[in-house]
Amino acid sequence: MTDGMQYLFNPKTVAIVGASRNPNSIGREILKNILELNFEGRVYPVNPKAYSVNSLRCYESLSAIPDSVDLVIIVVPAKYVKNIMEEAVSLGVKAAVIITAGFKEIGGAGAKLEKEIAEIAKKGGMRVVGPNCMGILNAHEPYLNATFAPVKPLPGKIGFISQSGALGVVIMKYATQLKLGFSKFVSLGNKMDVNANDMLKLFMDDKDTKVILGYLEAFSDPGNFASVAKAASKKKPILMVKSGRTPQGARAASSHTGALAGQEYVVSAAMKGSGIIRVNSVKELFDSAIGFLKAPLPKGNRVAILTNSGGPGTLATDTLISLGMEIAELSEETLEKLKKVIPPEASPLNPVDLIASADAKRYKETLEILLADENVDSVILIFVPPLMIQAIEVAQAINPIVQASDKPVLGCFMGRDVIREQDLNVDYPIFDFPESAARVLKDMYSYYQWKITPIEEPERLVTDKSSLKEVSRILKKSKGMGLLDPINTQKVLELYGLKFPESKIVKTSDELFSHAKKIGFPVVVKIASSKIEHKTDAGGVFLDIRNFEELIDAFLSIQKVYDKFSIPKEERTVLVQKYYQSGVELAMGSTFDRQFGNVLMIGSGGILIELLKDVVFRLAPISRSDAVEMIHQLRGYPLLLGFRGQPPSDIDALVDALLRINQLVWDNPEIKELDINPILALPKGQNPIILDARITL
Repeated sequence: MTDGMQYLFNPKTVAIVGASRNPNSIGREILKNILELNFEGRVYPVNPKAYSVNSLRCYESLSAIPDSVDLVIIVVPAKYVKNIMEEAVSLGVKAAVIITAGFKEIGGAGAKLEKEIAEIAKKGGMRVVGPNCMGILNAHEPYLNATFAPVKPLPGKIGFISQSGALGVVIMKYATQLKLGFSKFVSLGNKMDVNANDMLKLFMDDKDTKVILGYLEAFSDPGNFASVAKAASKKKPILMVKSGRTPQGARAASSHTGALAGQEYVVSAAMKGSGIIRVNSVKELFDSAIGFLKAPLPKGNRVAILTNSGGPGTLATDTLISLGMEIAELSEETLEKLKKVIPPEASPLNPVDLIASADAKRYKETLEILLADENVDSVILIFVPPLMIQAIEVAQAINPIVQASDKPVLGCFMGRDVIREQDLNVDYPIFDFPESAARVLKDMYSYYQWKITPIEEPERLVTDKSSLKEVSRILKKSKGMGLLDPINTQKVLELYGLKFPESKIVKTSDELFSHAKKIGFPVVVKIASSKIEHKTDAGGVFLDIRNFEELIDAFLSIQKVYDKFSIPKEERTVLVQKYYQSGVELAMGSTFDRQFGNVLMIGSGGILIELLKDVVFRLAPISRSDAVEMIHQLRGYPLLLGFRGQPPSDIDALVDALLRINQLVWDNPEIKELDINPILALPKGQNPIILDARITL
């Protein structure tokens, strides 16, 4: 640990300002927890009104302590915190945990006070956790429990980041009930200084941490979050609950923490692109943690299901398929072996149903056969307890086989009397329901794929310096105008290698007739004005025009739209372009998020983007493999492969188009929004064609 973080988790001396004789006080609880976990350093209670607390000599101030202090825990009313921090800095204290609330989360004077305290800490080179938090824990040497949680935490391999203090207490208690231990635990509170990025850096190289878990409500340093998380997740799995999925939840999170929660699609893009596994609840968080802690990662997505009841086997199958996993097709050799050890009425097909009479011996023999099959990457083993067979017998019988295999086996022992693997005294993960086991297995496989995929540098497909300079000149000249005009929009995109149909912007009906004839019918006619954003909604787009009569009707209709928007006649322009009668409509673009920066998007095009919301987002810049993955994740992806006799689209060309957009917005921070809809994916050997685009500066 560097940059003062070692003084937070490995101090030699700790002072507790606000230690109290009141058994119901937070200060007293923190002192008790430090002593009960057998902290190996020296502890100094600070309370000017008490001679001793918990048989420890009290000091009236930090200055009165006859020792240098590494870490100060502050548990006094907010109005006293500033003076204490000034005193701590003057004494050379290197770290602080401010438990006290009443700062940024209440706004106004509280936010002002927090800012002043942050400046004091920064000048003194002090690292600070909080304020408005429940404290920190190091469950390994030197065994520091500086929290007010009413449980004695177990040592283990989980590094936990909690933004909520109250939820942190519940999490610590829940983990203890599951007999899961922590390496370190931090309640971040308002994140005045130490934030999630700092903790990810710490956990990434912490020898005691195997899995990183987190509950976050908001991001205090989102600009660096993605890169830090990406580096950390390549070393260790990161599982997180991020609240604020709904607009109402985001407002609640902002109100609670005094920070911005972030738009949901941006947050999801940041987590996905950083290798973070996002789960929906604290229960799912610990379910997945158990899987990562107690089983090897699956090296494929082919799953065998072993059960003594058809219903749970079907539930597991449905969940796995819905998550993109596969039900393994067992080899002929495996099927023959299974037939020899299961009764005739049992099914050897996957899911393998051993029926209710299956005992420990039959489970053991069958599991061994399944794990030996090269077509099987992992096994979900389900046991529904009949009256005559005990779960513990089955669980313990298969334990040696599970431990000897490099393939994960996730158990599901159903019934109220069975909770977890600790009840059965085995060393593999066990879940209450098959859906939970299936979801955890998917998380583990997703992480395996992420971990083995090398981090790629973003490609720069546009290298011509004159093109780059011309785009920069156009954008800087147009800055402040909001929507870039259609002519320069097309020029900018073409300079980055993107293609448009043969087209022409005209003013008069004569020019329209002339250029439509040159292009050749059928054509498209559109409004060409930066003052009208949504051309289709305004009634200014006319497709598949096949003759001059339809052309003049379109021209006159566009003039009526201009009349409606009171656009002067000298500013009225019309775009005529070639009409494509085939191809798959997509949308591409980017928006600038003030927390995370540029966010790239690809989705189903035309009106389907709003109707189906078939969109995928990633933070810029992206790599080629990111672009490929984004396209593959579209629900409309099968259309690109050729559907009902249509030729397959050139997906490599689509990837290049997305990478060119990626480079454009990364090179030019003046671009606030880029909206290309639709862009037409064409058959092999043809570049996609932009049919409509707008750039907002």
